[in-house]
Amino acid sequence: MKPDGITDRPVPPWELPGAFRRDGEPHRADWLSRLAHAGYAACSWALVMAFFLGVATVGSGGNGEAAEVVAALVILFTLPGLLLGVLTLAQARRDLGLMLRGFMDPSGQDRTAIAARMGRDTVVFSLFIWAGAAFVVLLLSFAGK
Repeated sequence: MKPDGITDRPVPPWELPGAFRRDGEPHRADWLSRLAHAGYAACSWALVMAFFLGVATVGSGGNGEAAEVVAALVILFTLPGLLLGVLTLAQARRDLGLMLRGFMDPSGQDRTAIAARMGRDTVVFSLFIWAGAAFVVLLLSFAGK
């Protein structure tokens, strides 16, 4: 192979190093960024609701049945954030793969990578909230016996 991607065989311009197909898909970085922010906002809202529901439960006596209801509500509130995070992560990884192979406009690669990280963080955040809700239910169920 000669320098600068020049070869003896005819090569389409989009197969040269650093090039991409001009008829490829446009990037979806703006859409993925909005989706990631929505998932993160949904998880944050669920965390605030979990705090207020937990305070209300402890203030009213905090029996085990009330804690189970609160944990179920927290999981229910966190579910949209988890789904948006998984959706964002899956779509961003797909788009990054297409960008690396030259089938999608690479100009949005940085913002797509940021959206993928936000999607991953949203999934982890949701799972931590679920683990906290499960821990509180277990703690109150063992303390009640």
